[in-house]
Amino acid sequence: MKHVIILLITLVCVTSCSKEDAIDKQTVLENVYTIEDDPNDPVQHKRYQIYQTYQVPVYFNDTISVKEIGTDWYGNPVKRYETLDLNWGFDSYTTSIKYKYDYLQTEEDKLNALNFAEQYLEMCSKSMRPFSIMLANNLTSTSTSLNIPDNYYVGLRTLVLFDIANITAPDEIQSTSQTIIGDMLIQKISRNKTIVDQFGAVSQELQAYYKIWTIDLECTNVADCDKKYQNITVNNLYEEAPYVLIYNKWDKKEYTFMEYVEKYNLATKEEADADRKLYLQDIGRYGFIRGWSNGGVLSPMNINEDLQYFVLAIVALGKEGFTERYGVSPLVMTKFNILYDYITIDLNVEL
Repeated sequence: MKHVIILLITLVCVTSCSKEDAIDKQTVLENVYTIEDDPNDPVQHKRYQIYQTYQVPVYFNDTISVKEIGTDWYGNPVKRYETLDLNWGFDSYTTSIKYKYDYLQTEEDKLNALNFAEQYLEMCSKSMRPFSIMLANNLTSTSTSLNIPDNYYVGLRTLVLFDIANITAPDEIQSTSQTIIGDMLIQKISRNKTIVDQFGAVSQELQAYYKIWTIDLECTNVADCDKKYQNITVNNLYEEAPYVLIYNKWDKKEYTFMEYVEKYNLATKEEADADRKLYLQDIGRYGFIRGWSNGGVLSPMNINEDLQYFVLAIVALGKEGFTERYGVSPLVMTKFNILYDYITIDLNVEL
């Protein structure tokens, strides 16, 4: 009996040791999203700096890791791939859509794209920063119904930035980044029916959507300014979003409001600035900041179009700048406050 007890104790000890060995030898998963530094490689060093500052890994290839994990029945190597797969949703995976990248090739293009990504991340509040970024020359898909905006596409874990290597001027990087951030916010806000309805009701109650400024809405200042400033509408008043530049069909160039006024000697700068404020006050009585995308003679077609203009202006100007420009129009500020509170409080986005 004594020998049996000793044998049982020995077996327990051996088993315990085996379990401890198994725990000690458990596999530690490698974090393939960590960016390592290489001071001798300008591109890799820049990727590392961005990762250290923002904790967002940036890639130039959608396959970020290939690791051999064994062999198959025939002795061929079995590999595990980690990819930036845009087909993943929060709780789904799409197999019907395939994405095609045109990769960046030169060091110069990669460094330019990295500089754009860095400036973009600097402008983004922490809550809007993506898990990872893919930089490409171009992105297309096999789906004819999928809408890929200019310069970016948002996946579940990856933001793709493309066709941005040639955007190097600081003001152009800023405006493009603001447009991307604004578009992403528009998508989020548009899904909240309560906010959209509250915002739209302000101008909808006045039956002001898709109306002619000078006839249906009796905007006399707009009528006077339209005569005075040739080819200029309420859509061209400023250079920041949501406004657009004035295209001159004679010399085929684009001009800001002030550049156009100066070119054709339409007014002094002081007079022109006062007049465009009258433009805004006139349409601001109905809660608008610009007009229909296909023609500035009309107010926005619907709530969704109107909301886009407000969000883009909020991102471009911030609270102080927006209030300074539009603060004299109570209905405009009512719509602003609905969006601003939702963006900064509910979505936790810093503006």
